[in-house]
Amino acid sequence: HQTNHLPDEDRIVINEAIRYRLPPEYIQCLLDDYPRACEASGIIDHIDHPIHLACSTYRQIAPLLLRASPECASQRDEKGKLPIQLYLESDDPVAISPAELLSTMCYLLELHPLSKMESFLQNDTAKQKMVRTFHLIHMQCTLA
Repeated sequence: HQTNHLPDEDRIVINEAIRYRLPPEYIQCLLDDYPRACEASGIIDHIDHPIHLACSTYRQIAPLLLRASPECASQRDEKGKLPIQLYLESDDPVAISPAELLSTMCYLLELHPLSKMESFLQNDTAKQKMVRTFHLIHMQCTLA
C-alpha cells in the first residue's frame, strides 16, 4: 500500500537549515536524508520551496539544491517568480564572488533557458532591465 507523499515535511527541514545558514556540507547531508524536499511540482503548496528561500536569502546554497533537483529551476514562487529572478533580487547579506554569481547564473540559465522566460518578462521596465542582465550573463556563459 503506497501513500501519496507530500514534500512539506521534508521542505520544512531543508528550509530551517537554510534559514539558520547551516554550512553547505550539513545541508547536503539533510538533502541526502530528505531527497524529496526539492522536488518541483505543478502547484505551489503552502510551504516555500527550498530553492526560493535559498535564492532569496542564502545564495551560496542554490547550486547545491539545483544539483539535487535540477527541475526546481523552473519552479515559480507564490508571486510567479522564477528562482533566477529571486537570485538576482536577493538581499542576502553574505557577499558572493563575481565568479560564484556568474557560475550559478549560468547554471540557472542552462536549466531554465532565457527563451522560456522572455514573454513573461517583456513588458515591465524593471523586468526589461532584468532581461538585459540575463542576456549579458548568458553571453558571458557562452564565452566561458
